[in-house]
Amino acid sequence: MLTADEGADTITFDAKNSNRHFYIIDGGELTVDGDIVLTRGKANLGYKMGGSVYIGSNAVFNLVNGVISDSYADDHGGGVGVNLGGIFNMSGGEISGNSSDRYNAGRMWRGGDAVSVMNGSKFNMTGGIITGNTSSAGGPVAVYVDSSVFNMSGDAEISNNAGIGVYGTQTGTGFNMSGSSSVSNNGGRGLYMHNSIVRINGGSISGNRDGGVYLQGSQLYMDGGEISNNVTDGHGGGILSEYTTGAHRVALSGGARIIGNTAGGFGGGICTDGNVSIDKKAVTIDNSEVSGNTAAQGGGIYLFTQKTAYSVDMTGGKINDNTALSGNGGSLPKRQSDHNEKI
Repeated sequence: MLTADEGADTITFDAKNSNRHFYIIDGGELTVDGDIVLTRGKANLGYKMGGSVYIGSNAVFNLVNGVISDSYADDHGGGVGVNLGGIFNMSGGEISGNSSDRYNAGRMWRGGDAVSVMNGSKFNMTGGIITGNTSSAGGPVAVYVDSSVFNMSGDAEISNNAGIGVYGTQTGTGFNMSGSSSVSNNGGRGLYMHNSIVRINGGSISGNRDGGVYLQGSQLYMDGGEISNNVTDGHGGGILSEYTTGAHRVALSGGARIIGNTAGGFGGGICTDGNVSIDKKAVTIDNSEVSGNTAAQGGGIYLFTQKTAYSVDMTGGKINDNTALSGNGGSLPKRQSDHNEKI
């Protein structure tokens, strides 16, 4: 355990961009708690992930308090890299100003400027903040999750990062959100999920500058919580759901709210292509709300299908006060000829 006594001066560990601070493997465990700063770490040898801290081989890292800042990885996880069954528990502290250099030109993402979680690992964030992480080129991502699980709860916060808040990819990836946790005011989508399962039971995704949630062959089960005040020049201000290689669905229940989002294209609240949705139900709404959203067409919900009619299935709640700036879709028109539906 690495601790600093209450009231003591800040303890700073400056790696001077020469190596990472900690490499934890083989079931090891480290806890950082107190006024401690881990800064200017660099991962450029071996596993080039985890600029400040690398966690692998069923090891555990607990960040209770302290700061991980201004570190860099040649690959994934500019601040913290979690791999091969490792576990990262963050209950407080801050991860800020970190960057990574894992770049995919086709998808325009980087491999977790703050945290990267890969290969059957787990990130449990119950408090603290991830903020101000960025990359010098390409598409920055604050938290990258690949074939792993990210649980976000309590008052945990991911905000004001340069690009996407959370990027999830590959079968077996899960993102679970609850409590008063938040993903807000990031420069890209709040969540960008590919072949993943997303469960939101509380918390908020708000104020992100390229929309709230993007689902690509993924499923969103939202039982409470809020997606609000996100803005995009494209489609799906609150949620954009598209089919690629897996069935997809947006399921709202338990008082979930999709409110105040804006899209320059289709679907201010929700935009979905419908194709290969579970039970041909692209969107299900039970005791939930889609209201106050704005788009060029389909202020509330825009459903597009190319071959087979898919549906929006509503058993309770409300869809109201949405605005379509051009064309139809402020209320409930349908175009059955091409299976487009705008709400």
